Amino acid sequence: MADIIAESGLSAGAIYGNFKNKDDLIDVSVHGVLDRLLKWIDPIGSSDPILEPHEFLAAFLRNIRQDIVTDGLLLQVWAEAVTDPDLRPMVAETLTEIKAVFASYLTHWYTQTRGLPTEAASEKADKYAPVLLGTCQGFLVQSAIVPDFNTEGYLAGLSMIAL
Repeated sequence: MADIIAESGLSAGAIYGNFKNKDDLIDVSVHGVLDRLLKWIDPIGSSDPILEPHEFLAAFLRNIRQDIVTDGLLLQVWAEAVTDPDLRPMVAETLTEIKAVFASYLTHWYTQTRGLPTEAASEKADKYAPVLLGTCQGFLVQSAIVPDFNTEGYLAGLSMIAL
């Protein structure tokens, strides 16, 4: 909290007047970013014609990277969630929400481009949504840690994912 107070330029009273603790601050921040991201990505996932999966993921990653990949903060939150039983459910819920967005997009994509009935498309989408989420997590980890990470190369490589 001391780092957050120093970085914000606000007094401790101003911070604690709005947030009970660090987890509360993280929760509000993560949900703010997630809400903006979901509002932005939902129309893309249901566009007509629908984007190909690699195009959808590239758009998602470009947007999320602008918003939350700063100084590895996201990775710090993930790492802390491993050992903090109060933070873990919040991070798990956020990842589950993003995975649900991917599943919804994939269901729509399978029905539109592959002609699958909704039930079959949904079943297939539920299998691949965690893979898309993992691909995004890999991108975020590498872009935060690897100094010469090739963003455009990674995004171009997304077209190799076969669904």
